[in-house]
Amino acid sequence: MVSIVIPSRNNEERIGRTLAAFFAQNRRDFEVVSCDDHSIDRTCAILDYYPEVRKITMPEGQHLPGELLNRAVSEARGDIVVINHADVCPLDADYLHNLVTPLEKNSSLSAVFACQESSSDSPLPLRCDIARKFAVPQPAFSLCSAAIRRDVALDLPFSTELPLAFSLEWATRLEQAKGKIAYVPEARVEYSPNISWLNLWKFFRLLGECRTRVTGEKLHIRSVLSKIAIDSRADLRLAKLWRNFSALPGLLVWRIVEHYAYYCGNRAAQKGVI
Repeated sequence: MVSIVIPSRNNEERIGRTLAAFFAQNRRDFEVVSCDDHSIDRTCAILDYYPEVRKITMPEGQHLPGELLNRAVSEARGDIVVINHADVCPLDADYLHNLVTPLEKNSSLSAVFACQESSSDSPLPLRCDIARKFAVPQPAFSLCSAAIRRDVALDLPFSTELPLAFSLEWATRLEQAKGKIAYVPEARVEYSPNISWLNLWKFFRLLGECRTRVTGEKLHIRSVLSKIAIDSRADLRLAKLWRNFSALPGLLVWRIVEHYAYYCGNRAAQKGVI
């Protein structure tokens, strides 16, 4: 059996579609485990529409993603645990079959992850980022939609100290432990990251802090300028492809804020100011 773990917090706009997509899968040997972090919107009410969902109650107070995942994995009943964020929706009825089959056929694999496509209502810079990330043969591992052997996840629990970059941190430790991860492009999901102009600075500053704690990278201001230039050239190519030239000024401003915020987070982490 497969355990599908859905962590959530205030995802009322997306979680209903995500749940409906799982219960429409051609493969049926699964359980759905919800681990909600005390949502204050209608997320819990939507979960109540699905009595077949097994709900895990977390202690009072807000929790980091790793805490939710570790708790859910410990209570999962399947040998394979699919981690699927509430704002990540399978795009077809064979998604689950395509995602977990490599793990079932290849005992040397520890984890696999899906191909992400951006939702049409996501900010254009995020659509550009996702399109570029998954245009390469081997994208970076993501826990937004992944399948892991339960015994591996129990032996190698997720970080309970990082609010972001926990996918990178876990994949790094798995690689050090000689574990293997595979990308499954046939397993397709639509991802709607909760990033907008309202939280742009806060998100990327925190991401810079967290990634620096994982990798120890040290950025200089010239690196920021280089990254802005590289991303802007890539954005221009996609704007041409999508025939959306009117968005280019906003894209440039987004990139400047994104990379400078990340740089400030990087500097703060180097100084130990988290």
